[in-house]
Amino acid sequence: RFGMKTGMHYDQIADKADRQYGRGFTLLEVLLVLLIVSVLTAVVLSRNSSSATRTKMLGQADLLKSQLRYAQARSLNANQVWGLRANSDRLILFNGGSVANSVLLPGESVNTVVYGAGNLAGLSVSDFTLSFDDRGRPCIGDAGTTLRTTPLRITISDAGSGTAVDIDVTPNTGFIQ
Repeated sequence: RFGMKTGMHYDQIADKADRQYGRGFTLLEVLLVLLIVSVLTAVVLSRNSSSATRTKMLGQADLLKSQLRYAQARSLNANQVWGLRANSDRLILFNGGSVANSVLLPGESVNTVVYGAGNLAGLSVSDFTLSFDDRGRPCIGDAGTTLRTTPLRITISDAGSGTAVDIDVTPNTGFIQ
């Protein structure tokens, strides 16, 4: 078969077109690939930042559980009331049945841990007062005289992402989970 005007075979015409234009990508194909790569990158980055926030919250929940267990262990060992109070954005460890007797938390340089500042930025803790009597049982209020009969749920939340982590304190035993 010959082309009408050129006098060349169709195979020769195709070879000439390949040599003239090359076998590269069109602009549309390149833009489509860039669009797909940018969408995938955005998805990965958004998941990464939310998992970083969740990891920070889980770390804070583990730290708060340790602080609760510390207060419970101190009450058992010292034969006196120890407890924790979270009020607004502050956390205080106290002993002697009064929040006025604040004590340094382990690893802290000040008596009050402030949430929402520094590496705790964006996090908040639900308000609670939990004391442990001389037997390590959870009590209502700071005096440590009224045993807790209902579970206590403490929530750590992140305002930016709307996610939260709960800590539960079991009545009678003081089991923290």
